Order: sequence, then C-alpha cells, then structure tokens
Amino acid sequence: MTGRELAPPPMCEQLKVTLVEAAAGKVAFTCHPDESHYHPIGAVHSGPVCTLMDSASAVQPTPQGRGYTSI
Repeated sequence: MTGRELAPPPMCEQLKVTLVEAAAGKVAFTCHPDESHYHPIGAVHSGPVCTLMDSASAVQPTPQGRGYTSI
C-alpha cells in the first residue's frame, strides 16, 4: 500500500485512514475524523480510534516479505 501497488481497503476511505509508513518494526497511520466519527457531545467515538490502533498493531510480515493488516 505504501508503494501504491495495492489499493487500500474500502474501510480506509470510510474511516479516513491512510497508511503513511511501513518498515521493519514500525507502521504509521493517520486518521482525519469528520462529523461522522463524533458522539453527539462532539468527541471522536472510540470505534475509529480502536480500529486505527488495531490496524497499526496487526501488521504482520509474511515469508514473501509482504505485509498483512486487518484494515
């Protein structure tokens, strides 16, 4: 995904998540929440936040040197 060889999953567009960097031992995502991510009180719902953290921690190398993430 970082090399633009693989399209990001549709969930990334829905949650405004972008893979910024992926290297050995490090992965970075950004998320730009909009009003669809907020509680009625104006705070970002924990769902998108937990999805972002889950995706960052779920990147796993494969024998072919490619990575896998749940997002």
